[in-house]
Amino acid sequence: MAYVYLVSPFSTRICWYTASAFTRCLRPMILLLLTPMRNIIGRNISFDRKLENTITIKELGLSDATLGNIEHKLETEKEVFIADIDQDGFLHIPRGDDDIKGVPQVDKSHFMPRRRFKLQIVALDNLVAVKKSFGGKFMSRLHFINEIEILRKLAGKCNVPDILRVDYDNHVIHTSYISGAVLRAELAKRGAVIYDRDIDGNPYFEKLSPRDIYIKQIGEGRKHLSECVSKDFVDSIFRELKKCHGLGICINDIKYGNIIIHNTSNKPYLIDFDISHSFRHSRGYLYDTMRDRDIELFNLHFNTAKLTRRRIAKKIKEFSSADWYAPAYFGKGIYISRLWNTEIGDGKWRYILKDNLPPLEGKRVLDLGCNAGYLSTQLLRNGASEVIGIERDDFWITRAGFMKEAYEWADNCIYNLKVVKARIEDVPSMDIGAFDFVMALCCLYYMEGSDMRRLINHLTTITDTVVLQCNVNAAEHAPEILQRASVEYNTQLLKENGFPSVRVIAPKFYDRPFIIATK
Repeated sequence: MAYVYLVSPFSTRICWYTASAFTRCLRPMILLLLTPMRNIIGRNISFDRKLENTITIKELGLSDATLGNIEHKLETEKEVFIADIDQDGFLHIPRGDDDIKGVPQVDKSHFMPRRRFKLQIVALDNLVAVKKSFGGKFMSRLHFINEIEILRKLAGKCNVPDILRVDYDNHVIHTSYISGAVLRAELAKRGAVIYDRDIDGNPYFEKLSPRDIYIKQIGEGRKHLSECVSKDFVDSIFRELKKCHGLGICINDIKYGNIIIHNTSNKPYLIDFDISHSFRHSRGYLYDTMRDRDIELFNLHFNTAKLTRRRIAKKIKEFSSADWYAPAYFGKGIYISRLWNTEIGDGKWRYILKDNLPPLEGKRVLDLGCNAGYLSTQLLRNGASEVIGIERDDFWITRAGFMKEAYEWADNCIYNLKVVKARIEDVPSMDIGAFDFVMALCCLYYMEGSDMRRLINHLTTITDTVVLQCNVNAAEHAPEILQRASVEYNTQLLKENGFPSVRVIAPKFYDRPFIIATK
């Protein structure tokens, strides 16, 4: 408890100041020291895993003459050049009469050389590859190692290109070509002034600093974002970002030009990881700082408000004491309300629920009267695969959304929680499927006795296990409610309506015992 209140808030501030120094100085030095070992490891890369994100040269859409010429050259050459890629992602195909679907093209006079690493599209063993040449400079060598390391960690787990070949002597990586449209190109089609080639001589960008130009370009993209992609697509990008974070990767370069909309699956693919950061473990203040920077870049580009540590803390300060029924501890020194109260929220979970509930791993649970969703989220954090919450009040449904997203940030994952606006009395008429168990904590006794019996009868058709919590504190309720909240009343109710096996858990001096009943 002392750590939560005294240590954690200050150690976070120190981390923010040290993150930049680590990124610019320490990490490149460490990578340099480890380079020989990494090269040895890299030379033994195994490609036994089936490559999923590849296309053949026949799928590229080239003319028959060009295709025949490439196939002929591949008989004697390992690699055949197809096109150069410029700073804005435009292609220059020397033949001039070919077209690669979904990718803008320019002639040689309008080609804008790349500022950093040279990119080409090549044919490699009948597959289409993107060839990224890093050069032999000190920092380029580090970026080369970094991209290999990160692509290997993400391979098969996130939507990223596959590594096809690595040339360690010349610092070249060949990755699979992802067939689809770059999000930046789609925004430009709708009128966004977003290409670097559009900046020079444009009065809209005159006398602006590089930082201001960067922000204005993002603003141009945001104006047309809804014309290109749906909210679901934006959410899918964020899910990919969360997957990367879960593997210890902070991308550090989120932008429209690094997202490809796959032409068949319509899924987002992430590219370009040479300045990303790889952490051994997905935890620690430095990792959280870099991860939050990724999330804020995502928010900036996609006009969202995904939570970070700073946003969570700010939101909690805005809430009044009446905004929270259940205290919650998110870890990392972030908490809401009084954690030591064992009758609600975090205290109840740790004191009586966590060690007494049925096994949660992979279970589907219905949480009746879920309030702000604290306990629903704890079920998911402890192994449940899906939780459906029933709550009638929009006020608490909104807080449940915050609770879910805050724990997703804290645990670095996505939780399958859906809160349905409805009265508990309406559950018998709802089509919500079957559940491994149903939880109803301190809520059923507010219903009439007949409604309680009808609900319990219905629960026999959708689950084999019910968890109820009672309330024996005479000072809290009127006599008629107190009767329905008693252990005796609920035990009899469950036994008479389809759940004959009943176990009561009632710690001494605890006012809120609960019952686990099974068929």
